[in-house]
Amino acid sequence: MANNMYPITLLDSLREVHVYVTTPFSDDLLSIETSALQQNLNSLVERGVRICAVGGGTGEADALSSIEQYEIAKAALEAVGKRALVVATLPGNLGEAIPLANR
Repeated sequence: MANNMYPITLLDSLREVHVYVTTPFSDDLLSIETSALQQNLNSLVERGVRICAVGGGTGEADALSSIEQYEIAKAALEAVGKRALVVATLPGNLGEAIPLANR
């Protein structure tokens, strides 16, 4: 353990290249293009990115429902598998964040 709080392996993994991934929306801006998100993630990981923050790092978190945030995280995990660490954004509302984090 490092700093008596975090395993060294976690700290080591956070030293990798990371990005905040933009969330692609449909042309009418009413739905998320999960296939485009997965293509973006694959491209980033193929180019050496090892940590991908999804669902809000570029400002869209407040515009997304908790269902959409879950779908984004699920699509990201499916796309990158074990090739990269996915950091999913949680809603600011604690009542929505806790059940979502436990999924």
